[in-house]
Amino acid sequence: MTRGQKLWKAGFGMHHLNRAHFIAVISICSFFILLCPASLSGVVVTALIGLVFIILYFQCTENLQSGYPFSKRENFFSLAASIILAGCLLYLFVSRWTASDTADRISGMLHIPENLLVRTLGILAGVGASAFFFLLFRTIIAELGNGTENNAFFSTQRVSDSVPPTGLSNMERLVILLCSAGAVTFCSKSSPLYPFNDWVDVNCFFTVGKSMMNGLVPYRDLFEQKGPLLYFLYGLTWLVSNDTFLGGYFLEIISAYFYLLYSYRITIALLKEKYVFLIPAIAFVTYTSQAFEEGGGSEELCLAILSFSLWMIIREFSDGQILLQDRQISGESPERRKHNLRFVAIGFAAGCVFWMKFTLVGLYVGWFIWLLCDSAKRRTWKELLTASSLIAGGVVLATIPWVLYFGINHAIKDWLEVYL
Repeated sequence: MTRGQKLWKAGFGMHHLNRAHFIAVISICSFFILLCPASLSGVVVTALIGLVFIILYFQCTENLQSGYPFSKRENFFSLAASIILAGCLLYLFVSRWTASDTADRISGMLHIPENLLVRTLGILAGVGASAFFFLLFRTIIAELGNGTENNAFFSTQRVSDSVPPTGLSNMERLVILLCSAGAVTFCSKSSPLYPFNDWVDVNCFFTVGKSMMNGLVPYRDLFEQKGPLLYFLYGLTWLVSNDTFLGGYFLEIISAYFYLLYSYRITIALLKEKYVFLIPAIAFVTYTSQAFEEGGGSEELCLAILSFSLWMIIREFSDGQILLQDRQISGESPERRKHNLRFVAIGFAAGCVFWMKFTLVGLYVGWFIWLLCDSAKRRTWKELLTASSLIAGGVVLATIPWVLYFGINHAIKDWLEVYL
């Protein structure tokens, strides 16, 4: 028997295809259909890809049942988390489905009421989403755990209470990569699953970025109101593909990877334990939200920078180890240099966000207000001045390339007037 025949038998073999199994298969198909409601062709392609996932996951489930014993607690938490996550996602999916005209078009083709179509798929998708995430969680348990009571999925070694960990295993990084690629593939219109990205903002970004790579200067030769760093990134995507959003698709995956990477590290620092199932949960909840229903926006690309900044802040101010009150660290010690580099990194990240979309710098403004209040309470004005200088230095580092670029092209006035 060939491998393909084995997979087909594992997924749909009549020897164990009972009624519950059959309902689960149909439900997961509906779940994948709801993931991609932008166009009829996208629905068909997504359904076919979902079919492949179903075969692979049921094969994996059969292996798990035979080779990995799971405790009742692990099964309970997997099922509970799956149902909760599926419920949240179902609400988002149905909202996106009804907001588009796809449901109306499909109901017209099938000659059935639109409400009946949406409710039927909604019920099936709720069951299917629960089954899908339950299988996903069980797969992660098997890959990261050892099949014993001390499974790494739920009872991990407690991390240090003094310093949040930075190291992640290769398997954890692989889960992050797969979740970032999967979320962007299904949720962004820049994905090859969609015929094209018809969102006007992304097309403007791509046009300005392409023009930058061909000698035109934003704000002087083209009028657009976002930041130059955003246009430069889209200019790099033009180098990947001149007439599609394939480069933007890869850019979104890279951004999603680092967003999930630092978000996962933040959860470790706050919870003091590793919960790998939070990675797909964060990915799907984020990228199925209404704010990212088109894909490729400035807010989406800034998520990686903002999560990195928050991680740096947590690293710097974890468990009372606050630089502004720690006078015992000498100015030449490795610890002091590490602290200083973190402040510069935070400032550089703030500068990058500012030159993408300056209305997104609220995280840094709020944090600096807290820094001012904390310094006033502790009367550490000298340390505050040092930290402020380092942060400002990071912002300057992020700004220098654009001063040089627009200065060489005699467009500094256009740049500042149009963008600011």
